[in-house]
Amino acid sequence: MKKPKKDFFIKVLFSVFGIAIAVFLLKQIDMKKFFSFIENVSLKWLLAALAVYSISYLLRSFRWKLMIFSRKIKLGNLFLVTSVHTMFNNILPARAGEVSYVYFLKKFQNISVTEGLATLFVARIFDLVALAVFFLLAVLFSWAQINVPVIKLILITVFSVPVIVFCCLGLFSRRSIRVFRNYIEKKNIGKLPLVIKILIKLEELSEAILIVRTRKTFLPSFLCTLGIWGVKFTSFFLVVKSLNLSDDFRFWNVVFGSTFSELTTILPIHSVAGIGTLEGGWTVGFLLLGMNKQLVIMSGFGFHIFLLLFSIILGSFSLAFLKKAQKNSFLFKEEQNQQ
Repeated sequence: MKKPKKDFFIKVLFSVFGIAIAVFLLKQIDMKKFFSFIENVSLKWLLAALAVYSISYLLRSFRWKLMIFSRKIKLGNLFLVTSVHTMFNNILPARAGEVSYVYFLKKFQNISVTEGLATLFVARIFDLVALAVFFLLAVLFSWAQINVPVIKLILITVFSVPVIVFCCLGLFSRRSIRVFRNYIEKKNIGKLPLVIKILIKLEELSEAILIVRTRKTFLPSFLCTLGIWGVKFTSFFLVVKSLNLSDDFRFWNVVFGSTFSELTTILPIHSVAGIGTLEGGWTVGFLLLGMNKQLVIMSGFGFHIFLLLFSIILGSFSLAFLKKAQKNSFLFKEEQNQQ
């Protein structure tokens, strides 16, 4: 099977899997109660959640501004790219939306693909570590409620994060690239045009990642990532609050439960628009806290509907603005005048 067909098949498979989970979960609840549940949402808290969620986009944009090293880009322009990137990431299956960040940076800001990939790569490592930090705190604050041995969750989290970080950073180190080059030369395939192109791109990516890692903005970028997740979890809590749920859905409980749904968006199992997979992760997380199954499933679907709506609203307006900017070329003129 050719790679494009294989990739398409995998995306369809995960989407079908997600829909199957959604159908299974919907059968566990009373649909009349669910519609009544959605109708009674608090608009005040929902608008507050949207405002805070938008701030997380602003912080993400600021992180890109810190990490991009080849040229200065206005924060507002990066906000537009971030909004569109997040929308595509939430809608497209199997993390296919990630490429939109690289594409729009190249198309509208003339940032190289290599630099786009490098900054995205490091940002995702930061996201994994920050997510683990908040999850550990949530485990500690929800200690008495968790229905599984807590020590196992802590050990898995603590020991998996350093492995992921060092493996990811080491994968594109200069030394790793040299080892890879020596290996393919021994196999007598080092002179093939395709292999040469791959090596060149890997070396460019390695250099770009090294620049990001060695700049003085490395630590501020990570601290900014912690801020991003703090604000993001706050918006999640406000969405839950808008659903008028019980006091059992406290802030750290929401962090704990929503971490499982966030993992489904980070991993390539993400279905189309996250249908089913996000609700599945949400349900597992909150059931571990011993919460009511009906309430957990209904809150998962409600949470997903409104979060998806937030990203579509912000992403659609930003995409329209980017298209208008491309037509009038004023974003490009702005950047050129600054340099």
